[in-house]
Amino acid sequence: MRRQLTVLLFLAILMASLATALVVALMMHRAMVVSADRHISSIHAQLQDRFRAFDLLLAEQETRLNRRMEAQLPLVAEDLEVMAGDPGHASREQLDTLSARYDFQYLYVIDRHGRVVNTNFEPDMGLDLAGAGEGMQALLERVHGSGEVVAERFNASIQTGRLYKYAYHGPQGRDYVLEAAVDLREYLHVEVSPRMERFLFDELLGLAVTDNSQVVDFDVFIASDYGGWSLLHEGRRLNGQAMQALGQSGRVVLEDGARTTVYERLPRVDADLGETDSLITQVTYDLSDQARLLWASVGLAIMLAAGFGVLAFMLARDMIHRRLLQPVSVISDHLDNASLGELRRLPATGVSELDVITRGVNLMLERIQDREAKLLDAQHQLERRVQQRTSELESLNEKLAHLATTDPLTGLANRRSFFECAELELSRVRRTEQPAVVAMFDLDNFKQINDTHGHGAGDRILEAVSDALVGELRDIDVVGRLGGEEFGVLLVNVSVPQAVEIVERIRQRVADCQVEVSGKRLAVTVSAGVADCDPVAVGLGTALALADRALYQAKHQGRNRVVIRTPEVCP
Repeated sequence: MRRQLTVLLFLAILMASLATALVVALMMHRAMVVSADRHISSIHAQLQDRFRAFDLLLAEQETRLNRRMEAQLPLVAEDLEVMAGDPGHASREQLDTLSARYDFQYLYVIDRHGRVVNTNFEPDMGLDLAGAGEGMQALLERVHGSGEVVAERFNASIQTGRLYKYAYHGPQGRDYVLEAAVDLREYLHVEVSPRMERFLFDELLGLAVTDNSQVVDFDVFIASDYGGWSLLHEGRRLNGQAMQALGQSGRVVLEDGARTTVYERLPRVDADLGETDSLITQVTYDLSDQARLLWASVGLAIMLAAGFGVLAFMLARDMIHRRLLQPVSVISDHLDNASLGELRRLPATGVSELDVITRGVNLMLERIQDREAKLLDAQHQLERRVQQRTSELESLNEKLAHLATTDPLTGLANRRSFFECAELELSRVRRTEQPAVVAMFDLDNFKQINDTHGHGAGDRILEAVSDALVGELRDIDVVGRLGGEEFGVLLVNVSVPQAVEIVERIRQRVADCQVEVSGKRLAVTVSAGVADCDPVAVGLGTALALADRALYQAKHQGRNRVVIRTPEVCP
């Protein structure tokens, strides 16, 4: 009883230590989160101030550019109508000429429905600007046919991500809107100064985060319904998950291990129009140092708890080992051996409670041995029966396959097998672009032979003809008995003249052979029709029909001859 109370006491101490370690870890984690939030809030407050300065400075430069575009865009529309008549059908060269003349990057012609119908920036051809939002739709309706020029705030191209300044002009009495685009960074670099361009895009916004070692990535994106593009890293797109979440909230936090990325939507300086693109900042913080400190503290607390646990274990080990672990280990070893097929009886443990388990296990092992012996015998019988049936089925399947594809008299392919093999070979010929020719053979006066000498004599003659066919053909050629005294052949990789030579040899070989029947030697001849079998232009069915007509013609010309038929002479 004393030892049992000691064990319970030390277990209670162990549980208390683990609980303390957990509380310490939670408190330190909370402190780390509060500290990180304070740093993040401070950096974003600086970013907001610097972005306001960035947007105001950029708006000042945009004002100058607006005046230039408002003055030049009507002139572009006039020149475009003079050059092309219908701006919607102006050539790419004409649009490039006007773009270069007025220092625009690209020009767009937009129809009444807000769709780009002509432009010298090919990726935007067909773009539905009216579908970009209610603000864009209202702008196009406002300028259409009004003679007014409206310049938007800068935004990013949905195709390239570069920043452009866009202006729209609707010539009076015209059913289109002319849009011009100026590359904003290039304009600042050339028209203002390279120093101003670097300051705005490379230095101003980054000053808030350069001295903070926790910040590992920083960016500013301009976003619309089409997506978000980086102002600082050309071609970089905004994270899709963050873009979707920012549609419902002005601030999104994404965590990946020790890194935290904060996305925040910043307000822009008001423009003349109500709807404009949004600016979104992305700041990624690495909190691994705080995480390491947290885990070090948790590790210390766990080490203390482990020390108490080891002490409790040492005191309780002796009692648990003697009264429980050792007997259970014996039972476990026997059960492991039983799982490996070694079914031995368990000895008595000397512990009454465990001996009840021992007797049950021994009874189970005896039943397992009996069932294994029966199952093994049944398995052997089943395997023998399966092997026997499998062998029988394989033999039967081979016989059935042979009967289904082979003419029983001649040993050639039957009609169905001939067509299947020929179509398969034509598929191969079609891929390799090789020529192919088909031929049809029919025995002359075969019915008269059957009527005069009997069907046995006719069968002997059919066998002799099949031997002649096989003797003259190659392994790659396809031959079959199509029915009665009619045979079909597909000759592969030969021209029509070459095929005629082969067919002529077969005809001569058949004419030269004689079959002895009842002491008499019978001779037989064949008529043959040949047709080109182009697998693409003709096909097997058409080629066989042509060969059959040629065969019919050979019969009418006196039999025992070869006639060629081509698609051009097919009526």
